[in-house]
Amino acid sequence: MERKLSIWIFDVIKPVAATLIVFHHYQQVFKCEFSGINFYSGLFNFGYLVELFFMISGFLTLYTFKECAGGSQLLKCFCHKLKRVFPVVTIACIYTLLIKTLIHTGSFTELSALWNIKTLVANFLLLFSGYPFFSMTGYNNPTWYIAILIQCYAVFYILKYITNKLHIKFLFTVSTLIIVVIVLKELSLFCYDSFRGFESFFIGVIVCDLAENQKAIVKKVKIIKNKKLLTILLSITIIITFSSIFIIPKYQRIALVFGVYPEIVIISYLYRNVRLNSKVCSAFKLLCGISFEVYIWHYPFMATIQLILQNMDYGIAHGYFTMAIFTLAVWLICLFIYRFIEQPINKFIKTKEKAKINNEQKLSNNRS
Repeated sequence: MERKLSIWIFDVIKPVAATLIVFHHYQQVFKCEFSGINFYSGLFNFGYLVELFFMISGFLTLYTFKECAGGSQLLKCFCHKLKRVFPVVTIACIYTLLIKTLIHTGSFTELSALWNIKTLVANFLLLFSGYPFFSMTGYNNPTWYIAILIQCYAVFYILKYITNKLHIKFLFTVSTLIIVVIVLKELSLFCYDSFRGFESFFIGVIVCDLAENQKAIVKKVKIIKNKKLLTILLSITIIITFSSIFIIPKYQRIALVFGVYPEIVIISYLYRNVRLNSKVCSAFKLLCGISFEVYIWHYPFMATIQLILQNMDYGIAHGYFTMAIFTLAVWLICLFIYRFIEQPINKFIKTKEKAKINNEQKLSNNRS
């Protein structure tokens, strides 16, 4: 079972992070370098913002979760996650495949690689990242995040079932999992993409577990009774850790995953009850909803630009202005997709699910 709760700061973080990831991939795909801030191959790796997405997803998965009685309810929760993800991702995958097919029309080698049975299965079932046999570059490469996120969801619900059955502390189990994942990665026995997702996702789960049980923790650690003081300490930690990234860039991912992102998530949780204007909240929620579309569709739209430029035999002088125009266009198109494709699909799925539940209840009543 899930409960509908929201943390408004996450609704702000996600659109900002999604926009920065578009900047990151813009420079990567179009192979352009700027004289100022570079979002790809710069001093700061903006690609690690995906870890923040994983962490927020882990936090919200537990935060919106209520204890389930058995495996069937856990399975329903997992299937519900898949139903929300697969329709839009599949549409984007079909679109990207068609665009890449047009781009490589003159190359039999590229076309055979795109339309290979294994490649098709891996991409449309989101198996192309984190699975040894299917591991490959995806049609819509940024959706590797979704592929790994599905793994995280599956493991989360399996662990929930096991810990419920055996009456084991969930926090202990998740902490052990993170340690095992890190060890396996260091021994080169665990896929790096899966490692990135599992580590960040389940750190988010741990942060949520600690936050939800803060009353018990407050009794032992008096300092966290004062929210303002705790916020100051967390902010100082963020500033110091983030500054260290530029001194020792080699370890910036570790600094972000352990010293910046968890603190951001905790502060977001602490101020979840701050009241905002209803219109402002609605605007943030809308942008947050569209940000998923922006993440899914920005790469296919970049491929579209490549196809257009290829057929026109015309080049573009890439810069901050062209990147900003492209990003704005992506947001506007994704607003349309969100409003007229994703929302109607989700509404249709919810209607079907309600009808199924009602039918099951009627059958149950008739039998009794």
